[in-house]
Amino acid sequence: MVDKSHWTSVGALLPAGAAFLTASCCLPLGLGVLGLSSATLSQLIPLRPYLLGLTVALLAVAFYQTYKPVVTGEECAPGTACPTPVSHRWQRIFLWAIAAVSLVLATLPYWISWLIYWAAVLEG
Repeated sequence: MVDKSHWTSVGALLPAGAAFLTASCCLPLGLGVLGLSSATLSQLIPLRPYLLGLTVALLAVAFYQTYKPVVTGEECAPGTACPTPVSHRWQRIFLWAIAAVSLVLATLPYWISWLIYWAAVLEG
């Protein structure tokens, strides 16, 4: 028998994911129409250390959940089939990708001015 509660929860999350992706594409345009620019959003700069700390804490929890040892509680008895270990390969790939993007965005204020300077120097 198929466990329908799993598929129901997955089906409930798909519209939420679609709404998030739509908002991430349309939200900057909508904020620009309303006159909210990056200058207005710069009021969030005092919160940057707290938000970076929250990012590091959430990534630490995600890494712990991904790499913690799996305890099945079921031992392989002689003459019985052993449970198949679950692969976390894709979860780990996406977690490392998110950690890399977070690192780039967290260090952006420190190296973007250097990048702009050298782009202007090399251009002319």
